[in-house]
Amino acid sequence: QEANDLADQLGIEVQVSSAVFDPTEAEPVLRQFIDASFDVILAHSFSHEPVVRELAPQFSDIPFALSADSGDPPDPNMVIYTFSYLQTGYTMCWLGAQLSEAGVLGVAGADEVPYNTEINDGCRVGAEEAVPGIEVIEAFSGDFFDQQKGREVAQSLVDQGADVVVESGGTDSSLGTFAFCEEQGIPCLGTVADQTEIAPNSV
Repeated sequence: QEANDLADQLGIEVQVSSAVFDPTEAEPVLRQFIDASFDVILAHSFSHEPVVRELAPQFSDIPFALSADSGDPPDPNMVIYTFSYLQTGYTMCWLGAQLSEAGVLGVAGADEVPYNTEINDGCRVGAEEAVPGIEVIEAFSGDFFDQQKGREVAQSLVDQGADVVVESGGTDSSLGTFAFCEEQGIPCLGTVADQTEIAPNSV
């Protein structure tokens, strides 16, 4: 919605395609944007990096913007943008630690990829600075898509004593974690965007 609002303000055309985290699904979508002669193509997922690195040199007249962990020098028509995952983890767990009455903070991740491990690194620092001695337990679902696995990883953290869950994956599987928190009445914090609509009583 924000992209459409911005397009209205600027008087430009914006086309958004979601649910294409998998690079094999993203490539045909990006090629459709190229064929449609869009002036700028934004690939908002680190999983799209190999596809964008393949396409950018082939279409040097089109600027590509890529959300990625990589600091490698991009192609001349490609820019990489990101935010500090370390700071994201720090702030979420600084707050989450103070919400925990049991002194046990659970962190549910998607997989041990750089952005997720960096969020968790920041999380441990933020939690400790907020509540010295707090126990931080982490678990990864090992999946970016399966919501059931997201539920199971949240359940495992609660079974170990966590009474607040920080969802650090930011992917489709995260929806399962939020659903579990909502059903169990457990405070849950997430990344990427305002997720109160997903779990209004928990987030």
